Amino acid sequence: MKNDDSKILDSSEKIRILNEIAFNAGKARISPQTKYLHHCYYPGEGESHQTIPLYENFLFIYTLLKSKTGENVTEAKKLLEGLLRFQNNQVEKSKGNYPIYLHEYPDCKDRNIGIHLLPVFALIYKGFHQILGEALKKEFVIGTENLLHYCWEIPPENLSYSVKLTLAAGTLSLADSLQSEEFRQKGEALLQKPDPEKIHPEWFYPDQQGKIFTALHLIYSDISRSPWKKFWEFLQIMYDQNTTAYIGPAHKVYQIEGEPEVNLIDFHIAGLTGVFSKRLYSDRASNVEASLVQPHPEILALQNASSKHSGSDEGVEWSVIRNNILSWSCSDIPIDRNHTHWKSISPFRMCWGDLTKVRTCVAQGGNCTSIRATENKEEIIVEFTLLEEFNVEDKDLCKEIILSFDHGNDISAAVEGVKANTFYPGNEIIFSSGNIKFSLNFFIIEGEGEFFGHIMPGNRISELALKNENRFNAYDMQIFLRTLRRSSLCRIGLRINMI
Repeated sequence: MKNDDSKILDSSEKIRILNEIAFNAGKARISPQTKYLHHCYYPGEGESHQTIPLYENFLFIYTLLKSKTGENVTEAKKLLEGLLRFQNNQVEKSKGNYPIYLHEYPDCKDRNIGIHLLPVFALIYKGFHQILGEALKKEFVIGTENLLHYCWEIPPENLSYSVKLTLAAGTLSLADSLQSEEFRQKGEALLQKPDPEKIHPEWFYPDQQGKIFTALHLIYSDISRSPWKKFWEFLQIMYDQNTTAYIGPAHKVYQIEGEPEVNLIDFHIAGLTGVFSKRLYSDRASNVEASLVQPHPEILALQNASSKHSGSDEGVEWSVIRNNILSWSCSDIPIDRNHTHWKSISPFRMCWGDLTKVRTCVAQGGNCTSIRATENKEEIIVEFTLLEEFNVEDKDLCKEIILSFDHGNDISAAVEGVKANTFYPGNEIIFSSGNIKFSLNFFIIEGEGEFFGHIMPGNRISELALKNENRFNAYDMQIFLRTLRRSSLCRIGLRINMI
């Protein structure tokens, strides 16, 4: 929902709204029997959410404390007292850690969950240690110290960039609260100042951006004036004012039910801009992370004017281009099907829409070795280099090029001015999405062959909702080229023009 321009939300009101989102997500999952938040990360078909995750429950405790009502504070203290008893003090190798789910105690299957809990513990102590009561405060401090000792048993060099940053910042924040010189020195030694000329690859991952911002805000009150100013400027470039969505290179972007997955960073963006899009209110257990957002003295000014930004990081060249209607990004990141997150990689992606709906088009999947895009005056040229090996008999492998547009009642396609669901290269396809129209035209750049095009409902490979009762849903309208015959070396071009 878009806030009235005449009403600029103050910092406390933005935090109140975010905490309300977190509270509603948590309260909807509280069991009247156990009083805990129940949620399963990977439920099977027909299975109910009977498991009790420690991370979301500690987040909900913090959410209750932030509400500052007597009833919620009392509930938070009871939950905290109960959860602290599930800290592992039996198995030496994971002593001080917590299990993923409460029923797994004392088995701790995720060695990093303790690190992910550090920001939550730091914020609980910093904001509410005075109201816990002496007995619970003492128990919480002991548990926090045990957690810190466990986290530092993990060799930092084995941690990913964002997890290492969370460990350093969480340690520094807690060291200040607990007045621990030992942990202050450890945190400072691990917290390396960023290179002002470089962008780390994890900055392109929306699910990691939120963790990075949360960690930095634990130790810097104003990130825009900290040594991490470049990360602040990166967010200004990579988020769109019209949709408040990520528009940067899609190196790890998933889709849920036809819209980009909501991550912690989306709640930070709302807190920094005062603009709340409709998708933030969708019911998800992960919304309890919205309580992690803290007041920030500076507003994040997102760009809406025409602009172009590009760079090269670790050998990968990327561009982000926007005009007053849409944004598009491209990067020459390799298409490696052995990569852990290859289904979330989109070398070419367009984004448009508003606060009620984020629209995207991705070139994803297919049978390509590389996808590159360039701007030529008013048109976009996308170049697909096809794999030398192909199989015209395989119903999936013969789909060499796939464009996925999120589906909707206002989506339509016409071929040479006539509504149709098939086409040939050289035919003009007019694709309409609301008040936006694209002209699409495929052509052969190198090699030779015969191709047949289809327009039909489907799903991009990055769609996460295709499970259980949703497994047969189609959230996209797909335009794809099927090979009838071609040479082994072949490059196909696509012209995209706004109409």
